[in-house]
Amino acid sequence: MERQFSLLQSVPPAIMRQAEAERLGDWLCGYRLPQKTWGCLLLLLPLLFFGTLCFGNLQSPVGLIILVITLALLITWAIWTFDTARSRIDLFSNGFLWSSPLSRQTFRWEEIQTLWRGTFRATQPQGVETIDTIKVKHRNGSVFEISTVTQLNEHERARICDIIESYFVSFHLPNLLERYQRGEILNFDPLFVSRSGLSNKGDFLPWSQVEAIESGPERIVIRREGRTSDWYHTWVPRQPNACLLKALLELLQMASRH
Repeated sequence: MERQFSLLQSVPPAIMRQAEAERLGDWLCGYRLPQKTWGCLLLLLPLLFFGTLCFGNLQSPVGLIILVITLALLITWAIWTFDTARSRIDLFSNGFLWSSPLSRQTFRWEEIQTLWRGTFRATQPQGVETIDTIKVKHRNGSVFEISTVTQLNEHERARICDIIESYFVSFHLPNLLERYQRGEILNFDPLFVSRSGLSNKGDFLPWSQVEAIESGPERIVIRREGRTSDWYHTWVPRQPNACLLKALLELLQMASRH
């Protein structure tokens, strides 16, 4: 069952007051973001049992230490579970607000510095584990992430990711194009884009030698003219600001055809 707040009336007044104070614009939608925390509890219970057994039967100092540490971890787990069970994200036309009983963070679209979309699978065969996760970094260093640990289904995660990504691109792409037209070198580490061409780890590729650019939902591929191997290949989850890079390359491709 979808945990979306479909009615504006369901948004707590404190959130709307903060959104208004920070000029976040029109409210779009909201979702609860509880985490899957029971796995941690299952790891702590055997440790609690072992510490209690050692201290109770043997009066062992080690058992006491284990018991105290485990109890501290259990208290931390209880606070974390309480906090995350009441956490939520509210998306607005000018940014989003993440809130919980213990903290609250605002991310305006223009203040998001880096966005990563999807989760990379490092084990063989390598590739995209899921594209419906997202991680954003504010220019002040704070980070917000929606992963498969949240109790959201794939459809809910996809909708949140799509909204964040689309607004991020619409706010940042015009400035990116202006910088490109001014002749600046755009950093999509490890790829660099300029009016002269592309650069990847010191290997320069002029635009005149670009044979093809493929930017799909899971990977970005650039081919050099006359070569069979990919000049540049990366999976979207491993490419910072992949959505911006894909949008930029698509516009440059369209402009080159005219």
